[in-house]
Amino acid sequence: MRIVDERGVTVTHNMSRKIIWGMGLDTPSSMDRAQQGKRKEMLRICNDCHSPRFSREYLESADKVRITAGQLVKEARGIIEGLYKDKILEIRKRSLSPGLSGTPHSFTASEKFGVYWPMGLFYDTSRIERAYFDLSVFYAPTGFKGAFHASPAHSWWKGLLPAYERLNDIKTEAQSLRAFAKMRRYALIGIGLGGAALILLFLVPRRGRRKPSIEI
Repeated sequence: MRIVDERGVTVTHNMSRKIIWGMGLDTPSSMDRAQQGKRKEMLRICNDCHSPRFSREYLESADKVRITAGQLVKEARGIIEGLYKDKILEIRKRSLSPGLSGTPHSFTASEKFGVYWPMGLFYDTSRIERAYFDLSVFYAPTGFKGAFHASPAHSWWKGLLPAYERLNDIKTEAQSLRAFAKMRRYALIGIGLGGAALILLFLVPRRGRRKPSIEI
């Protein structure tokens, strides 16, 4: 609960003074100058009990977990964005979802479609979007938070492992949705062609049939 900076020791409840990645869901970029300053403040605390090398390498390994978690979220979001774009996954008004103003909203898993708010995908949603909610809101953050809190159980068993499972569920569901959409499209084409054939059958004039003559 303290900060060690150039001015000395400061007690603060603002833990974000030493945290560089925060709560974001996207893949983090390289550290900017402000983030590098926060990392130095964190290392000053760690170095009270650990060697500078151990402290630096542990935090860098946790950074890799954070990047991995962000990549899983990004890959899952890209799959769902493709379904939105191809009109396979319907964006609809969710009458039961918690609205920002008490009214239904079209909450989605992407900023490009509808109202991007993963928390609104908790219920009254499709199975694939709910899997994205679990991945992005529960398991990915648990994974990298577990790494920074030195908890392998939370980092892997309660974090990244179920995150990978949800990503696999999203891939499988996306394949099923696309296969169903393809089959439905072909079925509609077949129905359309069959209907056109029937119409032509009734519209084309029939030629009179000649009765066979009987020779005596």
